[in-house]
Amino acid sequence: MKRFLLLFALAAFFSSTVIAQPTLPVKQTSGRDDYLYKNLFEGGMVKFTFQWNPSDNHTLVVLKDPHTKKVGVWHNSYIFYSDRPSSPSHQKVYGFWVLKPEYDDIILGLIKTGSGKSSHAYALVCKEMEKRDKKWKEWEVYSVGLGTFCDKGRADLISPFKATRVKYDLDWGFVVLTKEDRDGNEKSGLWEIDLNKDKNGIRGVKLVEKIAPQYTILSPPYSAQNLWCCATKEKGGNFGIVSAKSNEEIFPFDYETVQMGNYGIAVKKDGGNGKFAVISFQDKSITDFIYDAVPNKVKEGFIFRMGDKYGFRTYTEFGKTVLEPQYDTIIREVMDPEVINKAYDGPVLFAKRNNKWGVYSPEGNCIMPEMLVDYNKRFYYMGTLPSQSYTFATAKQVEQLKNTKGEFETTEQFELRRNDPQREAEYLENALSSYAKEFIVQKVKAAAAAPGGINIKLGTYNMDNQTFPFVCSVSALPIYELSVPYEEGPAFKEAFTTLKTKEILETASFFICDSFVQVAEITFALPNGKSYHYTNPGLASNRGPVVKYTDLF
Repeated sequence: MKRFLLLFALAAFFSSTVIAQPTLPVKQTSGRDDYLYKNLFEGGMVKFTFQWNPSDNHTLVVLKDPHTKKVGVWHNSYIFYSDRPSSPSHQKVYGFWVLKPEYDDIILGLIKTGSGKSSHAYALVCKEMEKRDKKWKEWEVYSVGLGTFCDKGRADLISPFKATRVKYDLDWGFVVLTKEDRDGNEKSGLWEIDLNKDKNGIRGVKLVEKIAPQYTILSPPYSAQNLWCCATKEKGGNFGIVSAKSNEEIFPFDYETVQMGNYGIAVKKDGGNGKFAVISFQDKSITDFIYDAVPNKVKEGFIFRMGDKYGFRTYTEFGKTVLEPQYDTIIREVMDPEVINKAYDGPVLFAKRNNKWGVYSPEGNCIMPEMLVDYNKRFYYMGTLPSQSYTFATAKQVEQLKNTKGEFETTEQFELRRNDPQREAEYLENALSSYAKEFIVQKVKAAAAAPGGINIKLGTYNMDNQTFPFVCSVSALPIYELSVPYEEGPAFKEAFTTLKTKEILETASFFICDSFVQVAEITFALPNGKSYHYTNPGLASNRGPVVKYTDLF
């Protein structure tokens, strides 16, 4: 929708007689605008704001002239203004060419210029040259983020250069240029688009050489913290790590494989055991070469594989293995609190083991044990945790007990235990001694009071385990497995529809297992006189209360 609105807005600009610019065709074919040029990274469009007026919205878009096939940069300025102080704000729009369509290729980039939303736009432009059957490319770097608010813009030339290939980093303003030396060999170096900033803003922009052309392969920096680049000295040679900040070799050129990330680097040593180690951006520490794969390096740590199992480890020399390699897969996901009842905000780790998913914090705290069968329903179950988890409920109860004077507690006693950790610990232990039973009773009665009461639903028969999965509405988790021999399965399923839930529940008891109120035991008695009894495996190690349904109703 945003892209359609942009194209619609551009059509309005081009058809306007107020702006004296070359008319570009806006006829759409196949549901898209054939004249909106796309580069390979940012779709040919960037938005930036000025530090002194961040409410103004400026959009730069790369457009192709359909006749000449050349591209240029068009600037849309959305300026908010007020005719007088008492009137509401209005939006005024200007449009102009910052760079006219006379180039063969244009790459737009943004550099963040402050802690707020302000940013600076630049463009790498290319012209393909040919003379006496010899072809080459000539590049220039322009500052295009200083356009005025009137009907004309300004593009400041930063530096022209020649290069056979160009790589770029849009976040930090670094450009890798590959050039031919006197012997015709291609060598790559690193340049920075330097913003000369002071308290008054940007005073000038220039292209500064950081690493002279000397490497066969050179990557842009992957982290703003250390500005490290991956490089090779010769064709087919080993990789090393060099610093764009100091132009020093940080790690030796003896790695056959380097996998760069925003927070760490996975390396495999030449002639080693075929295992990976991980280098931390934080303290330059490196782990042992023990990992078979490092598929994901995230802010909090990295997911690794050892054998056919996955684990998770934090960075730095003193980091720790948060999840041991016992899982079939691990997925990091940022939880949106708007999706899951505002219960979580931030990253979590979904870890799968024995065909069930659990949820952990990046620090290794268990949010939900391995109970979730369907990963696609994770948002639903994550949203139920704050209301159905005994751990969550206990944490809330503890805070309430800490901050509230007890029913039979004097003010003096309340103040004494608030200032004495040992007294408070003893008080909380005594006060919580009966809370587990209260929690069970509360959840069972709440389910019974819900529309339709407590219900039990049967799932599809599991041929491999010869079990019928079933769920009970007392809690969202888990899914129970009732053993029913294969030859008795059809008869059980047919008879289940005739069973009365109330009669089944009269055989049920409940307890707390894996932080949820679960069915401890329950019996399914069929009309033919045959009974099937379910016993929860967690009951064997249970030390807490068990509540019978018949004691409550």
